[in-house]
Amino acid sequence: MRINEKNTEAVMGLLDIYIHEKSDGEINKVYKYAEKNLKKINPASYADLAGYYIGQEKLDDVKKILQKATKNSGKTSYPEIDYQWARYKKYLNISNEEKDHLENAISKLEYMKEHDQNRYETDRYKSLLASAYNDLGENYDRYSKINIKAEEYFLKALNTYPKYGKAYYNLGLFEMKNKADLVSAYNNFTEAENNGYTDDNLSYLLGLLEYKKGDFMESFKRINLLLDKYPDNSNLKLMVGTTFYRMEKYDLAESMLSETYEYFSDMKQARSPLSMGKKTDRNIVGMLISIGNNLGATLQKQYEETNNTKFLIAATKYYGISIENFKRLNEIPDSVLKEEVTDKDFDLVKLIKFMMTNSNKNLQMVLYPKLGVDEPSLFDDFPPDFRYSQF
Repeated sequence: MRINEKNTEAVMGLLDIYIHEKSDGEINKVYKYAEKNLKKINPASYADLAGYYIGQEKLDDVKKILQKATKNSGKTSYPEIDYQWARYKKYLNISNEEKDHLENAISKLEYMKEHDQNRYETDRYKSLLASAYNDLGENYDRYSKINIKAEEYFLKALNTYPKYGKAYYNLGLFEMKNKADLVSAYNNFTEAENNGYTDDNLSYLLGLLEYKKGDFMESFKRINLLLDKYPDNSNLKLMVGTTFYRMEKYDLAESMLSETYEYFSDMKQARSPLSMGKKTDRNIVGMLISIGNNLGATLQKQYEETNNTKFLIAATKYYGISIENFKRLNEIPDSVLKEEVTDKDFDLVKLIKFMMTNSNKNLQMVLYPKLGVDEPSLFDDFPPDFRYSQF
């Protein structure tokens, strides 16, 4: 690198360019050069360097970089340094210090907004304030239940930067989980997508809410794309199979649900005897309950279409397996049940309520078909995160 070692501005300018271009090798070269040759550095550039390394999950030098940025800041306010400290503390899972740094960054940015408007109105600082509001909302949401402060900061982020897709996503999550406002949640997830935010769970949640609205084809398109990406994900397979049922494509539903059922049946056999004190074993039982019921419903509909008793016999079998596995839930230790039912993402209560009210009715319909046929009850309270094992 042929730059005068005293030309801090030139070196820092080059560093800024490479960070913008995400040129990892060149960033490392300039950083090493600066550390070796420069007595002073640009605090904003070093804050951006720390941010780049955090984004790459290369944390080894981040603390040293931020300490140097802080030391070189003098009397000038650099809220970006506090913001990157907050991101660093988040990776270290030190939530109280993350919160403190975010509040410091917000305080400096709000002061800048009032007293140094020209500097604040640049995209850099306006978007930084929106990011700090959003991250503080995430902090409140992670470490306290149904905290309206989280919603308040997501809304502040959007008021500051109305095209901030991630804040729409977070607001949608808050409305879905804490307010059960599925319409507002769907609208905010759509806004997140329209404003460029991409995340697999966003696609899943849009598909989930489209399913709940009865828009099964649109739901299928989204969830099937995810299944292409995660071909072994059992939550996605259960949802796709159940969606086929809703679209009256019973052959496809049977194929998908049977494949998934066999997987968990084999797991049950391999881990036998199952212990309800182990989360993996509870997940196996929970999936056999859900899949067994929905597979039974699929076979029941095939019987109604064909009048072929083999489907009726198979439906009886899978409904019975579902109920048999449901009884295993009584073996879950009280300590586990109390701990996990308090988790806002844990859907065991939904499963128990479903099975108590609907499973016996499903079985009775196939045991006594001449008494009249009602629509089978499906288990379709799918989890809020497709990567999450519910049980």
